[in-house]
Amino acid sequence: MNTLFYKENLNDITYDHFATAAFAAMAAEYANVGVLGIPTGDDFLVFGSEGKENGKFYRRSVVSLRNYCGTLEMLITDAKGRFLVYSKVDGLSAEDVVKELFRQFQAVKQLVETETEPSFRKKEIGKEIIRLWREKAASFVQDMQMEE
Repeated sequence: MNTLFYKENLNDITYDHFATAAFAAMAAEYANVGVLGIPTGDDFLVFGSEGKENGKFYRRSVVSLRNYCGTLEMLITDAKGRFLVYSKVDGLSAEDVVKELFRQFQAVKQLVETETEPSFRKKEIGKEIIRLWREKAASFVQDMQMEE
């Protein structure tokens, strides 16, 4: 884990700081090879903490960037380690990718040091949504059977 761009305070993460960390993450050599043989760079921890404690991996209020197979990847978690944003953007200019990821950071910044709850809870999904999902799933299965 690279802590060169680490900040103690979320408000110290300016666009310029974020962009510098992002370009550094992309310029760094690959540090690991993932499960599927995909090369990944070192995690550039911009805020928060992660590691092992009592033999278990943890993340707390993390903002990190890394090079994942040539694509800039960002992970932001809350105080419990729940993912708030896990994002990769590609196909745009490098500057526009960084701008988009910084926009996403800004959108959830106020949640990073809190304990959040899932946006979609099972009890909040009404019967009408379930009925529509079943209808669409049945239609999809029927279409697939007709193609065989």
